[in-house]
Amino acid sequence: MRVEEILDRISEWTAIDDFSRMVAAHFGDPRTVLEVESYRLGKGRTTFKKFRDEVVPAYHFIMATGTSGSIRFALSDSMPDCWIRHEGRPTPQGIEITRANVKEQVWRARYLNQHGCGPCFLGLSDDDPDAMYASKIQEDPRGYSTNEALEARLAGILRCIERKNAPSEARNYSGCELLVEGFINDEQLPLPYWDRILPRLHEATAHSIFERVHLIGCSSSKFYRCLK
Repeated sequence: MRVEEILDRISEWTAIDDFSRMVAAHFGDPRTVLEVESYRLGKGRTTFKKFRDEVVPAYHFIMATGTSGSIRFALSDSMPDCWIRHEGRPTPQGIEITRANVKEQVWRARYLNQHGCGPCFLGLSDDDPDAMYASKIQEDPRGYSTNEALEARLAGILRCIERKNAPSEARNYSGCELLVEGFINDEQLPLPYWDRILPRLHEATAHSIFERVHLIGCSSSKFYRCLK
């Protein structure tokens, strides 16, 4: 199923079972090289970027938590990014969605699209300049320690939480929950290793303006933790 068709459907209330089937069908169906590359880069502010940055994290969250009911996406710059109408609850729950270490993922995706393979780990932050990324990605591959990976991904997640938790945003997110997609997968480290960063994340979210804060991995629904 094409991204444009999915986005058109989910701009209105859609049963979560139907939503899940549509997203799964998109990844299960044959995709063109252009579609795969556009998804990696999040090309098109109103198409693949929305799909990659908001729809897919929400899909992984729903699959991980077994949420049922219906879902609707704003697909705009309004807040929050989506609403979930849980079965048996009259009031929809707003969910704001954010992704960590996006800059590193985009640089890796661009390199992968151009060369067919790419580095597994750069360890840079979204605040590092492009020149640093350009230099780092050209370096010969090297190993990295468990602590390097944990600290880099922790810093990315904390940055997301801090930026979304600004007091000036409290009114916009009143009653909402936050879903953070961390740059967490089992290619960098075995999934159980990522639990080592949870104490610092629980501490960082203890007084969040959001009612609840969720953490999901970036490539599947295998890693999910409720932080608050």
